[in-house]
Amino acid sequence: MDNIIDYIKFGRNRISNVLDFLSAQLDLLYQCESVDFPTLLEAVDFLESYSDLFLIPKETAVFQKSCEIIDSENFNLLIDQYQKENNELKGLIKSLRECITSVMDDVILDRETFEEKLETCIEREREHIDTEINKILPALKVLLTNNQIKELNKIYKLRQSELSNFNQVA
Repeated sequence: MDNIIDYIKFGRNRISNVLDFLSAQLDLLYQCESVDFPTLLEAVDFLESYSDLFLIPKETAVFQKSCEIIDSENFNLLIDQYQKENNELKGLIKSLRECITSVMDDVILDRETFEEKLETCIEREREHIDTEINKILPALKVLLTNNQIKELNKIYKLRQSELSNFNQVA
């Protein structure tokens, strides 16, 4: 993917697909049917690791640079709020992962509490995606010139090569 804006949108769509799976599992819980907890755990692990390793570092680099270029107080506030949400979601996902692990370890948890935690995580992630897809990315397309977007793409490619170098060392 050559355009960083498209890359971020693609990443958020991947997360949205995982949220669809989690929503289907939540529906099963509401219907008192069996849930595949190992697969549920894998989905939550994907949300956590994909965001931390691939998506958020690129978003952070691009959004910070965009704030320097755009120099708009409203845009800066939107990005600050968005990054705070990233941290809050990280905590929610970690807590959800711990609950799923506990259930798999035969710890008895209140079903309603678990359902509420899963539902909250799904809702907050969807709101977060909505903010990015419907506010931040369109603002970038409007507020940045083609040359500025090309500059942001260079940052993305630099981050991509840094990640490749890291993978080769690891």
